[in-house]
Amino acid sequence: MLDDLIATIRDRRKFLALTQAEVAQAAGVARTTLAAFEGGRFSDLGIRKVDRICQALGLHPIVVAQRRPTLPDLVVENEKERHG
Repeated sequence: MLDDLIATIRDRRKFLALTQAEVAQAAGVARTTLAAFEGGRFSDLGIRKVDRICQALGLHPIVVAQRRPTLPDLVVENEKERHG
């Protein structure tokens, strides 16, 4: 889930042709903090900072309850990995 969020933030910033410095300034965080987060090296950023980064990019994070996989789900996933 965190990897998806990081990728979405990075991809959106690039799509908007914004530098890390521009987004960081708009969000009120250090560029090095944003760079580390985008690089997956800073996973404990805090929800308020993540929210400000998302707002600077026009994103609105939402929380979705994730269901636990069933045994058939795991069997299918295992088969995909083996033959994939």
